[in-house]
Amino acid sequence: MGKSKVICPICNKEFERATAKKKYCGPECQRLANIKHTREKQKMRNPGKIGRPVKKMEKAVKRMSRHESELVKVAREAKQAGMTYGKYVGLMWQQEQKKERKKNEQRDVKQGKRA
Repeated sequence: MGKSKVICPICNKEFERATAKKKYCGPECQRLANIKHTREKQKMRNPGKIGRPVKKMEKAVKRMSRHESELVKVAREAKQAGMTYGKYVGLMWQQEQKKERKKNEQRDVKQGKRA
């Protein structure tokens, strides 16, 4: 059986195919055909649902930016202070501990205990 000349349905380039089953001129056109075929199957199964996950993700990002989490706020403050997140949180914890110790000392003085 000899080689036959056919036209690639993706790039319209003429090529010789070694077997009767070969439809595309090369692996790139085969890949593009697979992508096209997969998308068509998805559209048939779920009409109108192709592309929605991206839209949902965009909405989620917008929502998060509106209602910024506490973690993101602290991370931004750390960056503005020129520190890593860990160092900043450690510093904040130390300051909190100092305030708590001072408060306990004042309470002890009011109750008549020695500081």
